[in-house]
Amino acid sequence: MDVEDSGDEDDSNSSSKDAFIGQEVQVDFEARSPSEKDFHGIRRLLQQLFLKGHVDLTSLSDKIIGQSGLGSVIHQVVDSGAEEDSDGEEENGPFAVSTILSLHDSELAGVVAHLEEKFKGAKQDTRTDVVRRAVANKNTSIGWVLNERFINMPAGIAAPLFQTLQKEMADKKVSYTHYLLICKSFRDATNPRDDSDREFSNFEEELFFQNAEASFDYSVEQEVDSAFAGRWGFDDKKMTPMRTVLLLTAQQFQIAMDQAILASAS
Repeated sequence: MDVEDSGDEDDSNSSSKDAFIGQEVQVDFEARSPSEKDFHGIRRLLQQLFLKGHVDLTSLSDKIIGQSGLGSVIHQVVDSGAEEDSDGEEENGPFAVSTILSLHDSELAGVVAHLEEKFKGAKQDTRTDVVRRAVANKNTSIGWVLNERFINMPAGIAAPLFQTLQKEMADKKVSYTHYLLICKSFRDATNPRDDSDREFSNFEEELFFQNAEASFDYSVEQEVDSAFAGRWGFDDKKMTPMRTVLLLTAQQFQIAMDQAILASAS
């Protein structure tokens, strides 16, 4: 065995790999209406939001796909003919999903039950109570806004997704008095009750938080794999994974949506 030759080859391979570090890779994405081929991808996106929550993700995925003309998924643009595997499932996504559903639709009973269960362990204050009462009142018109994407997706995709959702809601005359978002967020593990130290996985959801009428947080630290129970920030601060539930009036939602579109497009 020629150790020196092997080492030279390793050095060459390493140099080749290093040449790509720091380079920007151009990838094109496109938005389209959800279809049956997106089922498994949508279900994975819902799984990362609800984790071990007792929510029927299969029925929820079917519900999202079944909404004609309302909602979008994001796919990577690939060469024609290379989009499907042998089972007909698309290999290039979806990497993100955006839609809106009526929270008090009977098919979303599992989502409501999940939230009601989380209220029990949440910090009891006025803002939490406002959300709890709205969710519990089936006569309240609430649209659940699903804004979910994988963590490595560029933030800029939020703008076209929100713009499309706005247009589709207008076209189908879909409106609610209130809107609810369930957001992936992180809190300082050393001071979990510090409301000022919160980070959102999707940066634009900070704008919805700032405009929200009410909100509450619940920890998901025990629901994620131990290796991912915390996240270390750039300042070496350990962050606890949370979910932040936001409730906005129709006017607040429109303001936040417009701000999110501008921020994501810039």
